[in-house]
Amino acid sequence: QCKMLVCNRCCLFGHHSGHPRIPASEAYSQVREDLAGKAAERLQRLAAKCNACDDRMQGERDRVAKSRSAMKKSLRSSVKALRDMLNQKQNELMEVIREEEETKLKHVADMTGSLVHVRKELAEASKTLTVVTQVTKDCPFVLESANALESCAAGMETTLRDIDDHITTLPQVAA
Repeated sequence: QCKMLVCNRCCLFGHHSGHPRIPASEAYSQVREDLAGKAAERLQRLAAKCNACDDRMQGERDRVAKSRSAMKKSLRSSVKALRDMLNQKQNELMEVIREEEETKLKHVADMTGSLVHVRKELAEASKTLTVVTQVTKDCPFVLESANALESCAAGMETTLRDIDDHITTLPQVAA
């Protein structure tokens, strides 16, 4: 009842008199059996608890592995999308550069054509200047004669215009 070892004297005359009792060897056997049974039961409970923990840990490992796999897949997808976007932007920029280059090359070609035309005009002007210089040097009287002829031609033109005006007024005068 008190679950302790008691001497005969205490069982007969002490605090433990009248309590039920069993011999120490029998109590040892009972306690030993109880402990062995409880220990086995406790070991079974602990083993079940360990198995449950192992199952939960395996579940967590599986969940982490799935999560890791999903994150890797998501990361790969995001990186691919970024690469695609960068490639698209690169292609757009390359097209802008190509168009600008074509525009500049066309402008250079136009300027080259203008330069060729200006060079031709320059060559013609140079030839004309050479001829004029040569004529001025060789024939000063020819120039004076040409200027006089030009003045005469202008005067004759004016006179012819006056005659034409008079001819148009003749029918009115005759009437």
